[in-house]
Amino acid sequence: MNLAVIDIGGTTIKIATWKNNQLQDIHAVKTPKELKAFYTVLTNEVNNIKNKTSIKGAAISSPGAVDKDAGIIRGASALPYIHNFKIVDELEKRFDFPVSIENDANSSALGELAEGSGQGCNSMAFFVIGTGIGGAIILEEGQLLEAYGKFGCEPGHMVIEKNGNPCNCGRRGCFERYASMKVLKNNLRSALGLDETVRGQ
Repeated sequence: MNLAVIDIGGTTIKIATWKNNQLQDIHAVKTPKELKAFYTVLTNEVNNIKNKTSIKGAAISSPGAVDKDAGIIRGASALPYIHNFKIVDELEKRFDFPVSIENDANSSALGELAEGSGQGCNSMAFFVIGTGIGGAIILEEGQLLEAYGKFGCEPGHMVIEKNGNPCNCGRRGCFERYASMKVLKNNLRSALGLDETVRGQ
């Protein structure tokens, strides 16, 4: 089956096609800063794939609280403008194929369990370090730990510093405000006297 595969991140959105059991044509675009532009980018990217090849569906991974049964992004600190966005309904109305969504860390953990370093493991803890910090827990027999309220495993929002740096989630002192890649890059720029136009590799 040919699929559009979309990984939503706080900094970039990565898009690929899944064809003949292989990922192909992977590229990335900058994640927009507001909802209308975000939806426009998604639809344009899916359209571009659809114009190149016949696809039968789209699979999306998103940071934050994802209600995969309802097809809704409830909220994500990396995407503060998104709140209860019915992304599956919106895309299925736009396109004539099914769309599914899962939390990005859950998706990555299941991928590692099936095809990566988690092969052969009965259980594992998985962490994603990017713009924020996410995670997933695989229980025995490959079962994903589904947390109450659809928020999943969010190690980035453990408070490690009382009254610490403010976080987009509304709390202070969250782990990801001290240890994410975004914070690391910002700290490096500050220490080296560089501005936001300087990009890392």
